[in-house]
Amino acid sequence: MSRPKFRDFAAAVEARLQQGAEIYRDASFHRDPVDLVGEIEQELLDVCAWSFILWCRVRALRNLVMEPTL
Repeated sequence: MSRPKFRDFAAAVEARLQQGAEIYRDASFHRDPVDLVGEIEQELLDVCAWSFILWCRVRALRNLVMEPTL
């Protein structure tokens, strides 16, 4: 498997910005920075929570694979 390219990441970011522009009519560019900090904090908590969930699932799979066979 080849390593993802930065341009793929940049394209995904651009797509999210475009989606936000369509949904929120670019209102984010005019929001109070304090509000944006709160949004970022909430998003980071989401990333951490989803990472923990994925970690739990991967660990369960690893434990299943590592079980001795009869």
